[in-house]
Amino acid sequence: MNTTSKPRKPSDAACLSALLPGLGHLYCGNLQRGFLWMATSIALMIAAIAALMLSPTRTGFTLAITFLVIDLVVWCVSTVQAWRQAKRQSPDYTLREYNRWYVYAILFLLCGFGSAVGFAFVLHERVIQAFVIPSHSMEPTINSGDRILTLKEVFLDRDPERGELVVFRNPEHRRQHWIKRVIGLAGDEIEWHANGDISVNDVLIERTPSDEKDVFIERHDTRVYTIKITPSENGPPAGRLIVPPYHCFVLGDNRFLSKDSRTIGPIAYSGLVAAPVAKVWGGVGKLK
Repeated sequence: MNTTSKPRKPSDAACLSALLPGLGHLYCGNLQRGFLWMATSIALMIAAIAALMLSPTRTGFTLAITFLVIDLVVWCVSTVQAWRQAKRQSPDYTLREYNRWYVYAILFLLCGFGSAVGFAFVLHERVIQAFVIPSHSMEPTINSGDRILTLKEVFLDRDPERGELVVFRNPEHRRQHWIKRVIGLAGDEIEWHANGDISVNDVLIERTPSDEKDVFIERHDTRVYTIKITPSENGPPAGRLIVPPYHCFVLGDNRFLSKDSRTIGPIAYSGLVAAPVAKVWGGVGKLK
């Protein structure tokens, strides 16, 4: 039987519980309470993962955030309690069989690191995804080489809105993801002109010049954003169409350098993949 004595350091106990709730309690010899804190934290992480997997919508995302906030509280309380217990611990504390660094490391890797990796995987697969923009079709809003952050499966519980940005599967090459701006919804009559003007239901979308050359401020429904119109002989020809049910009409913000619904047709709602929310490289900021 191991009778080695070693005092418990409050700072070590707090650090261990900061890595994984309950680990600091094991360090102090309180096996039952340590595993209780550990199980509670893991259960909350599993609940957050389940919320994202079962309902990858705004409701599921809200539930997942709620579980994570509660888990953060558990983390903080566990850390404080571990520190207090170590401070009250007798200086001649007798080491248990599980008071070994490798035991702490195994528990952290299996429970703490493992659940964090699992959550990150589900987050990437069901909620958030980054894309690198390879073309100039969305200038000046998004430039070639910019990296954007998107919320996936947003359109499972709502339809797209006029003026918002969407990521969708290219109907001509389903493995390709494109980003464009929604101009018209199902039932809208869209007309585009050779000079870059766009009409929706016979109403011309308002645009005003900006301080930059060939850049205009466009107002569509409740959205205000910038577009680029550089006249070119290679621009799409004028046309008109009525958007079919469960489809949307999309355009690139660089109107004369974009392949969009003017050539590939309206995009089915089922083909919408994500809603861009921010640029995280190439000028960090919220996307409009």
